[in-house]
Amino acid sequence: MAVKRWVLTEEGAVPAAIGEAEALRLKAPDHPGLLAELAKLYLRAQRNPEAIATASEAISRAVAGGETPLAVDCYEAIHDHRKSLTIKGAELEQLGRGLLEQKKFGEAAWCFASSGRTGGDAVRVQKGLIASAEGLNKIGQLVEAKRIYQFVEPARKQRSFERFVRLAAPSRSVGFRCTDLPRALQRA
Repeated sequence: MAVKRWVLTEEGAVPAAIGEAEALRLKAPDHPGLLAELAKLYLRAQRNPEAIATASEAISRAVAGGETPLAVDCYEAIHDHRKSLTIKGAELEQLGRGLLEQKKFGEAAWCFASSGRTGGDAVRVQKGLIASAEGLNKIGQLVEAKRIYQFVEPARKQRSFERFVRLAAPSRSVGFRCTDLPRALQRA
């Protein structure tokens, strides 16, 4: 497919390249490489809403198809608009793993944290954040690593407390309901 040559398109020829890419998209609507390049063209033409929507679709399809490097490339191109991407938690987690492989630890941490906010698996999110922090630590970015560790620690403590409450719930012999446990612990 003639997708890659659009990257080199001169500014004056971007509208024509967009038209050509959109025509190809009608023939191959699920092609992640085509979608990624079209998103970049939309971005160059300052058609940001279309760029964001197309990049979201490209990243989702690339991750689903096992083309994580393509997803990472598209993510990096749309980086300034990353908060507007509409990607599922599990897809963000996979994107984060791809960024870890490329040693882009800060970006990976953002993906893992976003995955956690959008319904990603809490344990996988925590492991990804820790891997990101460890990577940052190894390359000497201690302040950033510390910030991620501080983000992970309260979540870990909350999950530990919730687990404690669940384990204590069947125990009726202590004289209070599970819902009373937080108040009882505050009094202790």
